[in-house]
Amino acid sequence: MIEATKTQMIKYIDTKSSDYKRTYANGASLTVNPQGDISIDFFEESIKPLMITERPLEVRNEEEVVFNHDKNVLQVEREKKVSVTMEREQAKELVRWLLDNIMEEEDLL
Repeated sequence: MIEATKTQMIKYIDTKSSDYKRTYANGASLTVNPQGDISIDFFEESIKPLMITERPLEVRNEEEVVFNHDKNVLQVEREKKVSVTMEREQAKELVRWLLDNIMEEEDLL
């Protein structure tokens, strides 16, 4: 029987899943499901370039040139990379951990 007054050591063993991958993200969006769990979608955001898709060789007039999208609209693509769902308390702890570690890194610079 383990005594409640004794301090026990916890040993963590880190492993990687066979489908583990590291990916880049420059943005995230958050949703809350009806059970209160937090889902975070990490994405990479980029501006879609305006490109000519059709232009007859003899045409010099821009009205006859076809572009891949309206040239008056800036198109931004958000490619979702991964989604993580966790309980609200886990999400709060993650935020605290991130802020503490980011501040610690900035203090070192």
